[in-house]
Amino acid sequence: AFFHNVLIDNVSIVANDIWQESPVSWFVFSLGIMLTAVMIMNMLIGVLVDMMQEVSRRETYSMAESFIRERLLLVMSELDLRVDGLISRFEFINIVTHPDAREALLETGVDPQALLDFTKFVFQSDQVGKQFDKVITMSDFIMLIMQLRGTEPATVRDIIELSKFIKLEQNRQHE
Repeated sequence: AFFHNVLIDNVSIVANDIWQESPVSWFVFSLGIMLTAVMIMNMLIGVLVDMMQEVSRRETYSMAESFIRERLLLVMSELDLRVDGLISRFEFINIVTHPDAREALLETGVDPQALLDFTKFVFQSDQVGKQFDKVITMSDFIMLIMQLRGTEPATVRDIIELSKFIKLEQNRQHE
């Protein structure tokens, strides 16, 4: 009887037993059953909505990444001076200031001027911020652009990188 009442395998039998004892208790029992069913249904709907939002976010990200990659590859094919597929600081500046690339960046949600301001940080090749001869791959460039979109939230990693950058700038200022 205990498992039968706890697991409510056969609600009508339990409800009839409760009705015979007390109609008020039956009302409370029925209300509890209905509220539980509605609550579980709402939780399932919440899970489905959350899942759909995540799928939508991933698809939007993927489409934006494909769009910016395609547009920047066209611009890079014009401006890749060394024809090695890598992006130097000079090529980076030329790409970001190219009208087609600026338009693509703006459509993707990236501020081209902010990206240019970030140039030293991207191409810094030493620990003290005096050499900027690092080169990056196209994949790294696309990943950087996707991280710098205005719709992307700041992460702990971003804060740590900002802290490192501030310390490097302070050290450079004191020298």
